[in-house]
Amino acid sequence: GHNVWVDHGNGYITIYRSKHTALVSQGDAVVRGTTLFLIEEAKEKFGYQIVKEGEYVNPLDFMAING
Repeated sequence: GHNVWVDHGNGYITIYRSKHTALVSQGDAVVRGTTLFLIEEAKEKFGYQIVKEGEYVNPLDFMAING
């Protein structure tokens, strides 16, 4: 598979994983709404993780904070 790491510059890194080819390359600037992968198959698995200062964070904690 492939993974894309987005460094938010504030201690947070978001990691996205998919078996499909990434549409961004190392060093690309991304903004909200940037397409990272083209997922063409229904029910395709997609991985998502958040890291803060080297420690994994539960993404559900952010959903509770932001609604």
